[in-house]
Amino acid sequence: KRSKQFLEVKKYDYKFQPSKMTVQFDNLFNGEKTLSDGMNKILNENWEEVLKELKPSFEEALSEIFKEITNRLYQKVSLDEIYPEND
Repeated sequence: KRSKQFLEVKKYDYKFQPSKMTVQFDNLFNGEKTLSDGMNKILNENWEEVLKELKPSFEEALSEIFKEITNRLYQKVSLDEIYPEND
């Protein structure tokens, strides 16, 4: 019987394109609700610009998270279990 082989993801390049993004930050400006609400409104009205700045960091972080999750699964499930041979 041959030894088990396992897959490993070396690079995971996750990209996303949301149709809308909203944020809700609490306790901004030392809990000053009026200022916090105003900032949230500005950020949400300009979500595309906010996303443009944050998207590369989000994609990089999510790519690393998904790679780690996938590799944890691949460490437990062999290649033969994923793609069984037809005998």
